Amino acid sequence: MPRAHFAERGLTWAHYRIWRDFAYFDPIVETKYEKLRQANATQSITKSSPSKDNSNGKRESTAAPSKDASHHKPSHGLYTIQRDSIVSHDHLYRITFGDGKRYKGGELMQNDDVLIILEDDAVSSVKDLAGTLQDELKDLHSGLHPSKPYSFMGFDGNLPSSSYFNPKANDGDIFGGSNPHDDTGKASLDIVYLGWCEGRLAKPAPVCLHAYAITRFAARKLMHYIEPCGEAVDLQLATMVKNGWIRFRRANGYSYSADKIRPDYSEAGSGSFKDFGIFRQCKSHCGSFMNHRRR
Repeated sequence: MPRAHFAERGLTWAHYRIWRDFAYFDPIVETKYEKLRQANATQSITKSSPSKDNSNGKRESTAAPSKDASHHKPSHGLYTIQRDSIVSHDHLYRITFGDGKRYKGGELMQNDDVLIILEDDAVSSVKDLAGTLQDELKDLHSGLHPSKPYSFMGFDGNLPSSSYFNPKANDGDIFGGSNPHDDTGKASLDIVYLGWCEGRLAKPAPVCLHAYAITRFAARKLMHYIEPCGEAVDLQLATMVKNGWIRFRRANGYSYSADKIRPDYSEAGSGSFKDFGIFRQCKSHCGSFMNHRRR
């Protein structure tokens, strides 16, 4: 097998592992929380359900009580049920009762959380990197309200069973449509390419993944659609774009216009590299996992 194919497969797995870590939430805690939530919902229905006369003339509820309603104790040491939340055995994952918010390592997990991913040969080409990124990522959101809880039940990208998972659907896609909208009516955006190349076969999507940003919700979508032993990972994302499974945009042209480029960035603007954006591939003197160094 050619060395390049080995490298491409390894690169696909590297991106996959990053998406997985970003999206992952303890499935044991998630499953137990869902059972408790459904049990509490059943109890509420039982209390509010109309009664009817049985054969003995006595009144009884039309809703069945839940078996899980009274079982609020740890199971095999895998989780602990506290007064206001359920917590994993290692205390890394927590779901609060009532609002259903998920916490990972003490940080609130939201669908609109953004992760910037850089390959080892990505270098910034602009002067004001922090300000440029803030401007570029302000419209990156999942199509779900940021405070709306979600769950991720699978270890390998399988669809979760939680009723909190599905966004507002508009075309029957398994993730609620290729263009879900949030409560304000804004269209969702999954990925912003911060650095890219152009290829005729991939259009309208760019190629190269040396710099991009995704939402947490988008990470789960990418995990579901990716084929680890398939084409190069950037071409697979191009296929997802063409099929309407993810929405993307490139960094705005004004973010990397000539007046924004660092004066010490010698590779910017060279016609031989064919890459664009806020981050470029360092090809003249940097080694990389993908062997992008110019020969």
